[in-house]
Order: sequence, then C-alpha cells, then structure tokens
Amino acid sequence: MCRQTLPTDARGRYSASVGADEPCCVLTGGPLGARLLTFSNGRCANREWWSRVRVAAREGGAAAALLRLLTAWCGPADGAH
Repeated sequence: MCRQTLPTDARGRYSASVGADEPCCVLTGGPLGARLLTFSNGRCANREWWSRVRVAAREGGAAAALLRLLTAWCGPADGAH
C-alpha cells in the first residue's frame, strides 16, 4: 500500500497549518512569513499576498471589494504601496 504524506515546512508541520498560539494572515488565513504588513489594529498580512491582491484590485471587482473590507476591519496598512 502506498502511503501519502503532506509536505511539511521548517516547523515540521503542513505548510498551511497555523497553531493555536500563532497569528495568521488576515488575507489568506495561513501562517505569517518573515515579510509582514501590519495594520493599525495590530493584525498582519503576508506582504507578498497583499501585493498580489492590490495589483488585482486595480481591475476592480472582488479583489477591490476585499481590500475595502480588510481596510474597514483592520484599518490602514503600514507601508502599503
């Protein structure tokens, strides 16, 4: 029988898992990496994914609505370009 396994990261856990005591990205729900974007209420997002959504939001639609929602919920992002 072939046993399937999920890929793990440096923590030895599945790369998308977040422990109960770990903060998660407000955008993806995944673990935060080293490059963070902090919002005025203290929540954080992964800077790479935030940049991707900002680029997509230029076209309007769902990505723009998502940015409006996150800004209303978390406040402005520090250093967002």
